[in-house]
Amino acid sequence: MEVLANFNEFHLRAIIYLEFSPDGTKLLSNGSDDDNSIAIHDWMNKRMITNSKVDKSKVNALCWASETEFITTGAKHFKLWALSGTNLKA
Repeated sequence: MEVLANFNEFHLRAIIYLEFSPDGTKLLSNGSDDDNSIAIHDWMNKRMITNSKVDKSKVNALCWASETEFITTGAKHFKLWALSGTNLKA
């Protein structure tokens, strides 16, 4: 087996969820920090595109809606996110 990418610089405690974008070029990750932060990675080039805090309450699911939009849900939130360049907006 060969390691294709390693993302250990942002999510320091753990990664809870991973989801590939519809075309497979981006990888969305959700960590277990105090803000349940998310990050979008260009996994083939081994770089983080962007990241953001989500919510103090746990993220229960995340799902891509398109190449530039995804959803996070939790006990106290439902957010539609949009990726524009390297910026995320909920």
